[in-house]
Amino acid sequence: MSNYFNKIKNKISILTRQHYYSIFPDVQFLKEMKKLRALTIETVNICNANCIFCGYQYMKRKKQVMNDEIFKKAIGDFVMIGGGTSISQ
Repeated sequence: MSNYFNKIKNKISILTRQHYYSIFPDVQFLKEMKKLRALTIETVNICNANCIFCGYQYMKRKKQVMNDEIFKKAIGDFVMIGGGTSISQ
């Protein structure tokens, strides 16, 4: 029975990767990687510092805070496709 679930898990992993690659076709190097080690998430894009070296002042996107559901989904999807590093104690 364990072998059956491993096959299902592997198939889901393959389908998930194919889905991400279809969304981001220009990111060719992701197809080469065996395992994604890090995920960078911009949870907030609101800043009033107005630093002269920052391109933030030219940003055209809506200024907002990411909601918890989207954050949790992003982390869950990242883990589901095999992302992350193992930490040995």
